[in-house]
Amino acid sequence: MDPSSGQSLNRPEVAPLKPLHLAAGILMAFVWGIQLVAVKLGATELPPLLMVGLRFLLIAVLLVPLARLPPAGAMRTVVLIATFSGGLHFALVYLAIDRLDAATGAICYQLGTPITVLVAWAWLGDRMAPLAIGGMAVAFSGVLLLIGMPGGQVDLTGVGLMLLAVLAFAVGTALTKKHGPFHPTGLNAWTAVVAAPQILLVSAFVEHGQVAALQQASWVAWGAVVYTALSGGILGFSLWYWLLGKYPVSRVVPFTLLAPVFSILGGMLVLGERPGLGVWLGGALVLVGVAIVQAAGSRHRAAQSAASEARSRA
Repeated sequence: MDPSSGQSLNRPEVAPLKPLHLAAGILMAFVWGIQLVAVKLGATELPPLLMVGLRFLLIAVLLVPLARLPPAGAMRTVVLIATFSGGLHFALVYLAIDRLDAATGAICYQLGTPITVLVAWAWLGDRMAPLAIGGMAVAFSGVLLLIGMPGGQVDLTGVGLMLLAVLAFAVGTALTKKHGPFHPTGLNAWTAVVAAPQILLVSAFVEHGQVAALQQASWVAWGAVVYTALSGGILGFSLWYWLLGKYPVSRVVPFTLLAPVFSILGGMLVLGERPGLGVWLGGALVLVGVAIVQAAGSRHRAAQSAASEARSRA
């Protein structure tokens, strides 16, 4: 099967990433990691849902003129992807990061990898190796250590919101792989068109003082909105969808392991955060667990490839 067809999450794929694709994955991790820092800056002046709604509104204005309508019959799928990967995911991320420091938010966000594997297993029939289950246990134990460390002040509601956010994104990713590939610019544009009114409508009902916040917002807040739209939104997601069209989810997701490194460094340099022992220990466990999940996926793909080659020679 053509690896760009996007019809399965468990097909063998063992070819190494090309240098261009490797660089694209690292750049994607960087812009997403720094995006959490920008969100923290903007959310000090703008209500979080209003901020993410403005983000999607700007993306829609910039990308829709460049995008084509989805193929006939695909709009329903695009709306579902946009709702999960766009509206639900980002609304929950912005609400979560408003309650968490950048380091904690980035670490909790890494649970998106094992949660994506679980969704692929439960929904799309992807096989799960015992090693992957062990990796998931290590990753989740890291978050438990992070929130249970004596002297820590982790907001449990913020952690819960972030876990719901990565679950929404896992569902959107599975939809993208099941029904894709999609043109990156087009999917990004129509995701913004769907998500912007969804989030702004919710903001109108649950947040207060939006008009005053807009009038009083500094260049820092507006700069954060523009950055999250142009860099984290358009550039980051264009790279994400582009890579998903060329490689299985399990080959693309590992790049997100780099995002918390950039988030923690950005939080320390820009926000003056000083992560405590629980953040370092819990974060280390989460990253080790996610790495184990990815290693299990690589071993499974290699075994599939070897078995397929043996059958072809028989």
